[in-house]
Amino acid sequence: MITITRRYRFEAAHRIPEHEKCGKPHGHSYTLQVEVSGPLRLDGMIIDFKRLDDMVRPIIAKYDHDYLNKYFDIPTVENVVRTIAYLLRDALERSELTLRKVVLKETKDSWATLYVEGGD
Repeated sequence: MITITRRYRFEAAHRIPEHEKCGKPHGHSYTLQVEVSGPLRLDGMIIDFKRLDDMVRPIIAKYDHDYLNKYFDIPTVENVVRTIAYLLRDALERSELTLRKVVLKETKDSWATLYVEGGD
């Protein structure tokens, strides 16, 4: 098995209810990293990056330039990465790929990482 990682970006605003610093609406430039593994095909790839993009981009397009509180009661980076990982796992279900890890960076210094159980 070989693992590849692809990075995506999207912009979104949110507010964290009852949070001292993040209680007011504000935005972030999010960076999403998706790590998948699979068998090496005859063409030398486990998946064409374009095909992976076709699975990931519709998921994050929902949130891009939108207000995350429309989709999450508490739009923390942890809750958002968990939902994105769940949706990615469904999108990859019919492929030979296994979702290994999803990282969502809210800032250059703050992020959440979800390691997918059963990835081995």
